[in-house]
Amino acid sequence: MKKIYNKLLFIFIGLIIGSLLTGLFLYKYIESQKQQGYNTGYLDGVFSIVTFLDKNIQNNLDSQITDLEVDYRYKYVGISVVEINGVKTIQISGGDH
Repeated sequence: MKKIYNKLLFIFIGLIIGSLLTGLFLYKYIESQKQQGYNTGYLDGVFSIVTFLDKNIQNNLDSQITDLEVDYRYKYVGISVVEINGVKTIQISGGDH
């Protein structure tokens, strides 16, 4: 009878240790997936803003543009602050033209 209790005790301890290790690995995996989803949502938002601005502002490419070297570039799109005839505005490059 004592052997059965010892075996059950070792099985129970093994199950607890296994559950704790599995929970630890699953927690790290869930956190990394959550961070990846957050980053994807952030980038989707950035690209939708760039597309919106590109469609709704005058994106003038005249020779009178003075580049102020203030820009945000990511992958294939970019937003630059430029000066046209003394007025500061933004210029969209790349994106859905």
